[in-house]
Amino acid sequence: MVRYCLIALCVLWAGILAAQDNSVRSGEHDRFTRLVLPIPVGADWALNRAQDHYVFSIPEDSQEFDLTEAFARIPRTRIADIEPTQDGAALAIFVSCADCHADAFLWRPDRVVIDIIDGAAPDGSPFEVAVNVLPTDPPTTPKADETPDSIAIPLIVDAPTPAALPLIAEQAPVLDVAATEQALIESLARASSQGLIEIALQPQDPRAETPDPQPTQEPAIVEEISPVKDAAPVSEGGQPGISMRTTFDQAFPHITVTPLSDQGETCLDEGVFDLASWSETGDFNVDIGTQRTGLTEEFDRVPPNAPEGLARSYIYYGFGREALQALALDGIRSKSREVLAEMAVVVDGGTVPNGLLSAQLGCDGAGALWATLAINSLSEQPVGVDRNSVLLAHRSLPVGLRGHLGTTLAARFLDIDDTDTAAMILQSAEHAVTGSDAETDLVAADLAQRDGEDSAAIARLREAAGVNGRATPEGLMELVDLTIKQDQMFDQGVLDLIAAVRFEHRNSSVATDLGIAEARALNHSGKIVQALSVVTELSDDLDSEMRTALQSEFTMRAVETMSDAAFLQFAFEDMTTDVDAETENMTAMRLLALGFPDRAAQLLLADATQDAMRERRYLRASAYIALEKPEDALREITGMTDPRASRLRADALIARGDLGGAMAADQRQTPDEQADPDLAWRAGAWARLADDPDPLLRDVSQRMLGDTETATPAIVSPLAQREELLQQSSETRALVQDLLDRFPIDAGDIATPIN
Repeated sequence: MVRYCLIALCVLWAGILAAQDNSVRSGEHDRFTRLVLPIPVGADWALNRAQDHYVFSIPEDSQEFDLTEAFARIPRTRIADIEPTQDGAALAIFVSCADCHADAFLWRPDRVVIDIIDGAAPDGSPFEVAVNVLPTDPPTTPKADETPDSIAIPLIVDAPTPAALPLIAEQAPVLDVAATEQALIESLARASSQGLIEIALQPQDPRAETPDPQPTQEPAIVEEISPVKDAAPVSEGGQPGISMRTTFDQAFPHITVTPLSDQGETCLDEGVFDLASWSETGDFNVDIGTQRTGLTEEFDRVPPNAPEGLARSYIYYGFGREALQALALDGIRSKSREVLAEMAVVVDGGTVPNGLLSAQLGCDGAGALWATLAINSLSEQPVGVDRNSVLLAHRSLPVGLRGHLGTTLAARFLDIDDTDTAAMILQSAEHAVTGSDAETDLVAADLAQRDGEDSAAIARLREAAGVNGRATPEGLMELVDLTIKQDQMFDQGVLDLIAAVRFEHRNSSVATDLGIAEARALNHSGKIVQALSVVTELSDDLDSEMRTALQSEFTMRAVETMSDAAFLQFAFEDMTTDVDAETENMTAMRLLALGFPDRAAQLLLADATQDAMRERRYLRASAYIALEKPEDALREITGMTDPRASRLRADALIARGDLGGAMAADQRQTPDEQADPDLAWRAGAWARLADDPDPLLRDVSQRMLGDTETATPAIVSPLAQREELLQQSSETRALVQDLLDRFPIDAGDIATPIN
C-alpha cells in the first residue's frame, strides 16, 4: 500500500520536481550592484523603467521570488528596496542613486543578472523604456480537462519487507502532504545538483514500454542505496519516513544540510576542505609513507579509499600532480574525487573555471577560498565573494599551502582593486618559507604601486632582481616601467640582468616584450645608440608602428639631452631615418641652431601632415636662407601670413638684396609697434628711426636726414673754427665706431681694395 502511495505522490507532484532555488542573490562591486534573479528555464523576461524604479517581469510565465537574502551582501547605496508587484509575479527595483542605470542579461537558462551601474544609460538602452504596470489578473481555476505539464521521474522500487515498513495505523493519520513534498523535492534537488541524476525535461508516458538497454563497452555506474538500518527513523505522527542518500553523501557523511551559493549551486560542507585533518604527523615522509603503504592489500588490490587518502596527503603538502596520479590508481571516479582533482590542479597553479570548486564562489567558509583560486579572475564573476571567509580560510591552511597559494589569492583580489584584502593575504603568506618567491615580489610591487608607493615597489623589484636572483620577465618589465616613471636611474647590474634574461627567453613569447624593456632602459640610461641597436635586432618581430615609435622616442631624447659634439656625431652617423615627422623637425631645428643647414635640409625633404608640415615649411625656409637660396625660401612660405612667416619672408628678401621689400614684408610694423631697428637700419628707413628710443640710431637717422641743429655762425678766429671742426670730426668718429660695434661687418662683406 505504501509503495503505491509513494508512486502516486511522485506522479502527482512531478511537475515541480525540477530543483530550482527561488532566492534573489546579490553582490556589490566598485561601479555597480548586481542582482541574480531566478526564472523558469527558457522563459521570456523583461526589464523596464517605471518612474523611480525598474520593473522586472516574466510576461508568459510566473515565478516566486525569495527576497530574504537580497540585501545580505549589498548596501542600499544604489538599490534602495525590492518589492514584489502584480501579486508577486514581478519585482519593483527601487534605485537610490540619481545618476545610475540598469543593464541586464541572461546568465544561465534559469538565471537573469541585473546590474545597477553608475552613470547615465547609453542611448537606445532597451531597459529605459517606460512601462505601464497593469493590475494582476484574478487567479483562474483550471478546467477539469486541463492538466499541468509535468516532469515524470521513473522510479524503480524494490518491494520492501513488511518489517521494514511499520507505517500502518489502525486509524489513518492526517498526512502533511506539503512537508512530504518539500522533503522529496529537496532530496531530489540535492542529488541533481551533485550530478547523480538527470531530470527529464519532457513528460514521459507511463504506458510507454521501456526499451531494453543496449550493451555498452563500459559498465554503468550504479549508485548504492543505503540499507534500511541506516535510514532516518520514522517520524512520529504517522508521516512516511522518506530519506534519499547518494554515494556523495556517503563520501562526506558529515554533510547534513545543503545550503546554496549566490549562484544557486550546492555549497559543500566545511569538512570537505578540512585540510588540517589530512595530516596526522605534519611530517611529509611519515604521512606519505603511511599512505603509500596502505595502497595495496591481498592479491595486489587497491583498497577503496586508499587513493583518496594519498591524494589528500599530497595536496596537504602542495603536490598537485602527484595527487592526480594517486586518484588515477584504481580508475574509479566519483564526485568526491572530482573535488580533490580540482584542488590538485589549483595547488599546481592551474584553474578550473567551470568546475565544482568555482561553483562555491558565493558560499561561506573555505569553499569561497578554493573557488577564488579555481577561477581566472574575480572581476568576471556575476556574484561577489565573501572576503572574510577567504581570509579566515587562508589563515587556517597548513603553513606550506598558506604561503604557496597566498600570492595567487592576493592577485585575485588585486583584479578587483581590493588592496586591503590582498595586503592581508600577502602579509600572512610571506611569513611562510613558500610565500617568498618571484611571483610574490611581483604582486607585492603591484600592491605598493596601487597604494601610490612607487618607490617601495621599485625597491621590492630591485631586491628580487639584484640580491635574491629570482627575477622573472614580468618582474623586470615592471621594474623598467616604474623606474622610468619615477625618473630614477638603472644600475649597470640591472641592465646586464635584463639582457641576460632576454637571451635566456629568446625563443619564448615574452622575448619581444623583454627586448622593448631593455631598449627603453638603455635609452633612459643615456645609452641611446645601444637602445637603437636593440630595436634593430627586434625589427622582424615589431610592427612598423611600434618600431617607428621607439626610434622616434630614443632620437628625441638624443636631441634633448646630448651635448653638441655628441649630438652632431649622432645626427651625422647614428641617426635612423625611420622616425616620425615631429622628431625630424626637432632634430633639424637643433642642427640649424648649430649652423648645419645642409644636414637639416636633408631631414626635411619628406612631406608631413597638419601641424608637423606647417612647422616643416618654416624650417625649410630657414635652411634655404642659411644656404643662400632666398627664392626657395620664399616659395616654401608662399601663402603664409603669420608673423613668423613674415619675418622669414623679410629675411629672404634681405638675402636677395631687396631691403625695401623686406620692410614692406615685415608686418610687425604696425602703428602701435616700433619698427624693427635692425631691418630699418639695413633698409635705410631713416624717417622711421628718427624717433627711435635708441639714441645712437636716432642721432644717425637725424644726421642722415639733415635734421641736426646747426649753431648760428659767429665771427670767430680761424683758430677757433679749426678747433670746432676737430671736435665735430671726433664726434663723427665716435658715432661710426658705435655703429660698427652695433652692426659688425663680416670679413666676407669687406670689399677688396683695388691697387
